[in-house]
Amino acid sequence: MTWSFNIRGDFLGDAVHARFGAEFPIRFDFLDTMDGGNLSFQVHPLTEYIQEHFGMHYTQDESYYVLDVGDDGCVYLGLKEGIDRERMIADLRAAQEGGAQFEPNKYVNRWPAKKHDHFLIPAGTPHCSGKNCLVLEISATP
Repeated sequence: MTWSFNIRGDFLGDAVHARFGAEFPIRFDFLDTMDGGNLSFQVHPLTEYIQEHFGMHYTQDESYYVLDVGDDGCVYLGLKEGIDRERMIADLRAAQEGGAQFEPNKYVNRWPAKKHDHFLIPAGTPHCSGKNCLVLEISATP
């Protein structure tokens, strides 16, 4: 018996294939910070930026589904109101260059996490998983 697989019609469907081509548009990652530290603090570009600078047609919206969490597990998501953006950029640059560690609590909202929580993270939102979390990250695959 011969089996053939058409990624367009059999798997993605015509509408998804029209937008994303033969790429599977969803990625799944396990993020494990149990007994460790925070993940890297990041932000994914908006669609207009990624298209203009990288020629890609969609960006990386994602979500965190918390599979397990220890004491004090959390997710950092979105900037706090009224922060000093220039100070934050200076702190990020200093951390990148090997200076003091970046302290997200000064600038980013900290959300307590519990098992089975689901956090939506649209592109353009600063975020990271805090320590003591096991997260299934579901995201687009630009």
